[in-house]
Amino acid sequence: MPIIQNALISQGFEESGINVVTNADKAGIIAAFEKLLSETREGDMVFIHFSGHGQQIQDDNGDEVDGLDEAMIPIDAKERYEEGVYEGENHFRDDEFAEILTNIRRKAGPNGSVLVVIDACHSGTGTRGDAVARGTDVAFTEPGYTSTVNNAQNEQFGLLLEDENLAPMMSFYGASAHQLNYEYKINDSTRIGSLSFAFAKAFSEADENTSYQGLFDRIKAHMATIAPRQSPQAEGNLDQLVLGGKLDGIPDYALVSEVYDGQNVMLNKGQIHGVYEGTVFTLYPIDTYDTTKTDPIAKGTVVYSDVNTCDVELDRELAKDDLRLAWFMISAYSYGNLSVNVKIDVSDKKLKDAIELEIAEYPLIKLVDDGFDLLLEEGNDFAVKRGNTVVLSMVEDLPIWEEEIPASVSENATLAKSVVDAILAYVQAEYLRNLEAEPENLKVDVEFIPVKGYIKQRNVFVEEKEIPLEEHIDEAGSMFYHKGDYFKMKFTNNGRKTLYITVLDIMPDNALGVILPKNRPPEEYRVKPGESYVCPAIKINPPYGTEMFKVIASEEPMDLKAVIKDEGSVQHRGGKNNPFQTLFSETFASDEETRGGESTDIPAGSVFVKSFVFEIRE
Repeated sequence: MPIIQNALISQGFEESGINVVTNADKAGIIAAFEKLLSETREGDMVFIHFSGHGQQIQDDNGDEVDGLDEAMIPIDAKERYEEGVYEGENHFRDDEFAEILTNIRRKAGPNGSVLVVIDACHSGTGTRGDAVARGTDVAFTEPGYTSTVNNAQNEQFGLLLEDENLAPMMSFYGASAHQLNYEYKINDSTRIGSLSFAFAKAFSEADENTSYQGLFDRIKAHMATIAPRQSPQAEGNLDQLVLGGKLDGIPDYALVSEVYDGQNVMLNKGQIHGVYEGTVFTLYPIDTYDTTKTDPIAKGTVVYSDVNTCDVELDRELAKDDLRLAWFMISAYSYGNLSVNVKIDVSDKKLKDAIELEIAEYPLIKLVDDGFDLLLEEGNDFAVKRGNTVVLSMVEDLPIWEEEIPASVSENATLAKSVVDAILAYVQAEYLRNLEAEPENLKVDVEFIPVKGYIKQRNVFVEEKEIPLEEHIDEAGSMFYHKGDYFKMKFTNNGRKTLYITVLDIMPDNALGVILPKNRPPEEYRVKPGESYVCPAIKINPPYGTEMFKVIASEEPMDLKAVIKDEGSVQHRGGKNNPFQTLFSETFASDEETRGGESTDIPAGSVFVKSFVFEIRE
């Protein structure tokens, strides 16, 4: 898979040492592992990636509490058991995989390291929408075989054998054993596994100081944006450095991959590096380490962005040799335009007309029949099962809004406005989830500190003690809280500039909230270099699901709560000097300029934005 291959090469893996096996039968998979085993040496870094389909299969040795093994599906495996014809011999079981991994780890030894990424799932069916899932809800068993359902079963695959004589190993999985694993649509013609995309993006952001916990946190943040119904899993010691701390780290500049002409080039960075259409690059001579002391050669704007590459149009024509000998540095980030493709499946013609009339006011909402992001339904089997309602669902069949059909035609316009409000809330939340920026000049460490206490008069929380964060980390390495839990957040400024802290909350239902600033002016949430700030305890409340906190640190204070109150229609204190606040205001699509979906760029190095994801459970 090119996205994974490019991520590995960018981190120092030799291209000649990467063996890509596609459309493999079981014999081909075994042969590839035998080749890998024969080439593994003491102290090696070993990376294994599987992207494909999975299935649960009848356990053949009694080691599974639910009576089912997990298996990866080669091309010569069949979905159903047929006695005497196909009895599962070509399924690649987790037991076989674990034995192979143990042998590889033994050869790499304690000074080596092994990283495994499995982008497949073992349950679930296809969906009614445009999404593609990787698995089946049909377990491969003999007729009459009954598995034992055990809800307390460990969700992990069980590939890890603890032995100090073996190389340390970390495994990442795209979903828990009973979840669908969706493919992510890059564009109209390109789909890849959601974990593959999230891992490649997170791995490309890693350096020699990145731990597996840090890598997994980034994976979860990216997955929360592109596959919110999935819970990625981790197995192994998350406190280790990624591949033993031997990563090269990605340079902060791009290079020319291809010259089209003197004013148009292809660069070796794309969406996994945070490069989208509208991103601005500034060109400098090779070996420019201090841009303040060197005049730029030219500027260019990204006109097309793919997974690993982008096309840039320059503001002036240059010789081809000069283009090949330039470093392209990002001077302004763009996160694309706000837009969404919606399919309407509404049988009530008058209601449909009212909805389409309201949608026509917002060019960022595009009505389509195929390739949709959201599906609006009424009158079909899915909607009728939920009552006399109109239902808005994501492409993965996840309902995000529903409302009863009005009794009177005169109320159709009101319902249509509610539909558009729900669509706009989805667009805004998805856009904001995608925002990330961790410039070298702005460095902030964030800690979550769970606490216990009690409520006294006037609903004031009194803290009694801090709780180890480990008590809120599950076996898969994911942070979780329950309704009524409390935690604090600690922000440490490790940079050289005074910063102002803002925390934006993107809730499971796409609603937005501001955690900080709270009850005090934004100017008071200032953290000087080398200092820390611990915020008051935050209480956890529903809705249940995946919550995302965006920690934003900027050189100017921001008042996002006021922006939310006015739905972006008024410029507030700090907004003129703060590009993030300006961009945030534009996501509300509250006026003619922003209804088209265009958004402001963020100058490189002007703001720190990092996502933290956790589950809210009942």
